[in-house]
Amino acid sequence: MGQAMTQMKTKIGIALVLALGVAGCGRLADSRLNPLNLFRSSEEVTVAPTIVEGAELADSRGLIDQILTLDVAQTTGGAIIRATGVAARQGNWDGDLVPVPTETPGRLTLAFVAQEAPGPTPVSTQRSREVTVAIRLTERELAGIRDITVTGARNARAVRR
Repeated sequence: MGQAMTQMKTKIGIALVLALGVAGCGRLADSRLNPLNLFRSSEEVTVAPTIVEGAELADSRGLIDQILTLDVAQTTGGAIIRATGVAARQGNWDGDLVPVPTETPGRLTLAFVAQEAPGPTPVSTQRSREVTVAIRLTERELAGIRDITVTGARNARAVRR
């Protein structure tokens, strides 16, 4: 009976150590050590320093009014960059993230553009004016990139590795 009790205590002890070890891994999900955390959460930045003086977009669509969110999700072979913006009025469509030339090495700057609806349209609620766009970049395209900035007409958001 003494040997059976010792074996049971050993098994319970091992199970307890394993349970605590697995519970401790939960903090790793938010850690910089986690390889799945490609970029940190976004922060609002000023627009002016990110765009080269005199650079023009090779796109006729206008900038979205404000950038609300910016997320970078790691995928097999690269990442998906997703941004949500709010237009000044309803009816914006055909949104996209368009690369903008920068003078800063290691920075990828993208302009959030969208086609405006022709004619007058109501302003309505913010939610009804939100536009979400995403692009996929390969590991090769991301090589050397430390910062990703998405610009709108009134603000910009950036994520850093």
